[in-house]
Amino acid sequence: MEDINGNQIKKGDILQASKTSRKEGFHKILYWSNESKSEADFVGLMLTHSTSQQFPNNVLLEKDFIIEDEFKWEITHFVNRMFYKLQDWGPFKVIGKINDDGINFIIKYIDYSKPIMPYDEYEKEIKSNQT
Repeated sequence: MEDINGNQIKKGDILQASKTSRKEGFHKILYWSNESKSEADFVGLMLTHSTSQQFPNNVLLEKDFIIEDEFKWEITHFVNRMFYKLQDWGPFKVIGKINDDGINFIIKYIDYSKPIMPYDEYEKEIKSNQT
């Protein structure tokens, strides 16, 4: 997969989608892999400002893990689940990167017992757990 400039996107790249509606690439995406259920998808993690107090699956990223470019660390968290992201949300722009220590930190916190799913399914799961 390539970014808007034709550069190969790699694990740990922070992406900004061109389509940013609530149902598309609203949050920044941490690219994880191209291992997906179809060629139209890739696997990524969601970066957010929502805290673990709001959502227990959110984990704070240390500022030192982020190589800033256009992306600026602002008490940034990641959801500890992997999601299918659609290439249709692009083209994507690489706006930052997570360094190797950050990738290793994330690996420790990913909940591998949960399936990779589209975010809207995860959102339904959260809502059903809150009731």
